Amino acid sequence: MKNLITLFLFVFLWSCNDDENLIPDCDTACLLYSSSQIIDQEGIYFESYAKTSSRKGEVIIVFYLKNKSNTNFTINRSQAQLATKEHVRSGAIQLNDIEIILAPNQFLTDSLVFEPINALKLYQAIQHKGDLENAYSLDLGFIQNKEGIGIIEKSVLFSAQEEAYNSYIKHHGEESLISIFEPQLESKTNQEILTNGVNSEFTAYTIKDTLFMTIRIVNHGEEVLIINPSAFHINESTTTKYDSIQNIVIRKGERYLNTFTHKISPKLKEFTLSLSAIKYATGEHLFDQGIHFKKED
Repeated sequence: MKNLITLFLFVFLWSCNDDENLIPDCDTACLLYSSSQIIDQEGIYFESYAKTSSRKGEVIIVFYLKNKSNTNFTINRSQAQLATKEHVRSGAIQLNDIEIILAPNQFLTDSLVFEPINALKLYQAIQHKGDLENAYSLDLGFIQNKEGIGIIEKSVLFSAQEEAYNSYIKHHGEESLISIFEPQLESKTNQEILTNGVNSEFTAYTIKDTLFMTIRIVNHGEEVLIINPSAFHINESTTTKYDSIQNIVIRKGERYLNTFTHKISPKLKEFTLSLSAIKYATGEHLFDQGIHFKKED
């Protein structure tokens, strides 16, 4: 019997650009990750490959699974985990059917979608997941028996072709272009500012000529906050992109999260973010002054 994975690989490679291994209609680099591992033990027959999607940062595992045993298998998609080379694990997203029962002699072709955290320190600092890695591994513990226990303790390794991966980094890599800007605060705990029951956090970084400013606010106080997104300014210049020009009301227990972008000079070393956009419902400003940021050395 011809296995289905061979067909998948043929179709995928046929649709790729010969020069850069990119699918022409993708808006980001599309990479293929192959695996030389075929699992055929404990009644499990498993073949797979991986690729990136047109959505930036997503890795899709496509697999063919056959139940060669005499008992049912459960494919528990919520237990599927993809690991980076630094063993940072990410769970599958976009789960429709969380559990699938596979009876003896049945097979299925399915896919799992992940958004791996490729650069943990960078993600902890600015929530940027980093460039795609050239290899990932999938734990097969999501293929389980009736007791909900993984049938085999195996991981499948996926590797990108070296030339295609180098092309991806050259044309689409961002990590080497990122500059982080630190808020200059007198008193801070994990970059968080505490003001009258309001928790605020500000992170900023640049990629080439674009500044990314993320603002997180959680209102634990009694007073209502009003946020005017169009009033956030960088060095007295209005931000260039924001989701809404309408005021946003933040009551006790509610939160605000948004990322603004601003075109800047690549030589920028410091700037001030005006916080006049954040007020109490009474009209009083939450902050007396803006926050100054400096580029990390």
